[in-house]
Amino acid sequence: MAEVSLSVSGDPASQGSHAIMHGRIVQVNSSKHKAWRKAIVQEAIANLPDDWTPINEPCEAIINFYLPKGKTVSRGLPSIAPDL
Repeated sequence: MAEVSLSVSGDPASQGSHAIMHGRIVQVNSSKHKAWRKAIVQEAIANLPDDWTPINEPCEAIINFYLPKGKTVSRGLPSIAPDL
């Protein structure tokens, strides 16, 4: 099994939310989200193994986010936004 490791610096941005506009459900994304997604895609493409081919089977993804502690958080570990 091939392993690919990525490191993307920046502020993670949420996928966005849904809203109803003109009677239709649309997804609302911020420009921050688009830049974050683009950075991840660019890093992934740059780190693909030479022999990479798409797969059609389950795989495992281990994802670690390292976020700065909020300015108002006095606890050792945050328990409010932006934690999951």
